[in-house]
Amino acid sequence: MNRSWLVALALAMATPAAAQQAATTEEAPPERQTSPDGRLQQLDAYGNPLFDAEGNPIWEATPEEKALQAYEEALVLHRGIQGQQPDLFNAASKLTEAVNNNPNFREAWFNLGIVQLEQNLVKDAQRTLQRAADLDPKSVETWLALGIAFERDGMFTAADNAYAKGLSVENENVALLNGVARLMRKRGKFDEAASRARAILKINSNSLDAYNTLGLSYLATNQYELADFVLMKAEASVPGGDKSASIAANRGLVFFRQGQEFEAEEQFTRAQALDPKHPGASVNLAHLKLKNLDFQGALTLLETAHRVLPASIPVQLNLAVARRGTGDLSGAKSMLEGIVAADGEYAGDALLNLGILYGDFLKNQDAAIDIYREYIAKREDAGDVLAEDAPVRDYLKEAEKQKRREDKRRQKDAKKAAKEAAKAAAAAEEAAAAATQPAPQPVEQPAEQPVEQPAEQPPEPAPADPAPANDPAPAPTGDPQ
Repeated sequence: MNRSWLVALALAMATPAAAQQAATTEEAPPERQTSPDGRLQQLDAYGNPLFDAEGNPIWEATPEEKALQAYEEALVLHRGIQGQQPDLFNAASKLTEAVNNNPNFREAWFNLGIVQLEQNLVKDAQRTLQRAADLDPKSVETWLALGIAFERDGMFTAADNAYAKGLSVENENVALLNGVARLMRKRGKFDEAASRARAILKINSNSLDAYNTLGLSYLATNQYELADFVLMKAEASVPGGDKSASIAANRGLVFFRQGQEFEAEEQFTRAQALDPKHPGASVNLAHLKLKNLDFQGALTLLETAHRVLPASIPVQLNLAVARRGTGDLSGAKSMLEGIVAADGEYAGDALLNLGILYGDFLKNQDAAIDIYREYIAKREDAGDVLAEDAPVRDYLKEAEKQKRREDKRRQKDAKKAAKEAAKAAAAAEEAAAAATQPAPQPVEQPAEQPVEQPAEQPPEPAPADPAPANDPAPAPTGDPQ
């Protein structure tokens, strides 16, 4: 028997397997090398180990190297690429990547906190900058940024502590000294704030922040000429003063306090042009719009300011009024109730506006009356004397008058409803009674008998004049009581 064809068949069947084994051997990537510190060799897009120009293996980056690469990319994004606007979102993402790879990277923590402040993520910035301060307690720039983050959140004691720690490192740092002076003014210590601002100007006569604090301290004590003089001097002689949105906004405030609204609006508008996101310019310009009942225009400005200064009670108060004016009654109510609950400097103003909201917009006169009375009691308990012609007394009288009208209308409606209900019940009872009566049976009628007709009589004569109608009742005068 010729078996040669069997051998040929066996060889043919073996060939693909051998070829497959050879192909598998050829496709296996070269083995990756390992560095002395345990890092693997980098791979290219096809899974091949990478070598430098001299043939040395290129090792995977260490976490510290990855952190540095992400940090440098974040700085470029924060500055803006080729004239574009800063990319804060991706800058923050890269900085987060940097600190995740290297938790002790102080500069990355600091820059992440700055970006978060620019994003108005104040609470996040506080935590991030505290981490940077823990890593380097001698970093003055970190204490300054942390103080600003606390100050913007209304946490004045925490801000004071941050500024004090920075000053313990550098006791004549003008930025930190300005922070302390600002806090004095915000706490109502205007004379001390002015004194500190003047001391700062002896250290640095070009400190715009010190000029602003000094001018606002004079303004708070009604020294309008001094306030305007200080701000004008800063605008005219300090480098950058003519481009400062804060100087322009504060000059507008001086004009506003003196009743010069046209000049004030010019300054506020100029400040906004210099810095569209400046909170002071937005709030002040919005206040003028509120006075002119331009609630939508005020709302846009105040929402911008609120994002920058979320803890500012004056911003919240004005924003609540703008929301009320644009029909967002629930938003206005929530914000006003929050200010009242905080029981701070502006709680009384919020309470008064809450009364207006209930009385004029929600039409709940009972609640409005209670709130107005509470407001008056709080003012009197604080030693304030409210004149008889004080606006709140007029608001209270109007609410009481509206309540009397509503009570009468409700009583009238109740009587009418009761009458209609009684009528409907009587009709239903009559119908039910009729339904229970037996049907009438036919009765045989007697045959009709002829009746003698009387002689025709003439009709009775009509009276000469019809009877007079009753006189109408006199029309009521005045409002019903």
